Amino acid sequence: MSDSSENSPQPIGWTVSSVSPTITVPDLELALEFYESLGFELEWSFPEEEPTHQSVRIGSVTLMMALTEPSERADLYFLVDDVNACFEFIVANKPWAIAERSRDSSERDDCPPDRSLRRPLEPEKRSYGMKDFEIIDPWGHQLTFGREDWQSDSE
Repeated sequence: MSDSSENSPQPIGWTVSSVSPTITVPDLELALEFYESLGFELEWSFPEEEPTHQSVRIGSVTLMMALTEPSERADLYFLVDDVNACFEFIVANKPWAIAERSRDSSERDDCPPDRSLRRPLEPEKRSYGMKDFEIIDPWGHQLTFGREDWQSDSE
């Protein structure tokens, strides 16, 4: 009979403090403008002359971008403390107008996707226990902003 501790995971001895996903975009300047309209701020661009990578931050979340034609689309879920206030902020900044200007930045026929050219739908309570809304960036990356729906939001 084997000792059950042999099959137990061993402590790793280190911790993970955050994750910084990377999305691909064909135009870093336009991507920065779009993400700034969502409340992100530029952290860095590399190299300084003619950047191929950049990082933006909102709160404790970092999102990195690489300059290349997107071959895959990302799905990112951002937990926020007030989904209604987040929605109102984003709607006031009209990121879909920036998406409209992205038509010439991509070689793909489906960029920007039609869904990125319209105002997002109001936040909704979902069967999976969250209240959220989504917006699609000009290159098809789905950005969902939400919170657990049992927590109260500003009205």
